[in-house]
Amino acid sequence: MSDPTDADTPEVAAGEPDATPTGTPTLMWEARAVPGRAGELLDWARSRPLDPPPTRRETFVAPGDRVLVITWWDTVPEGGAGEIPEIPSPDEELLARPVHRWRFTRVEGDRTG
Repeated sequence: MSDPTDADTPEVAAGEPDATPTGTPTLMWEARAVPGRAGELLDWARSRPLDPPPTRRETFVAPGDRVLVITWWDTVPEGGAGEIPEIPSPDEELLARPVHRWRFTRVEGDRTG
């Protein structure tokens, strides 16, 4: 299986429906702060601009000093989805472990509400 941060087309297991990306590109960034520094990590993540800006951006916190940012993109740069800007990694002294990043594509026709 490929690395979850791989920007290439996702693998589809035998017997699963084709999940070829045709919907909204969505990027997820998650980091864990060293104990007691979650507020600093949150401030750091919220202050990172993305150029161009995403269509939608939401920031979450979770137990364990974790910060999660999800961005949705209605347009893809000319160079493809791999050119969508990502939040960088903060300085290592703020992190309890390396940043995790995932790229997803919402499957068309699966929206509720």
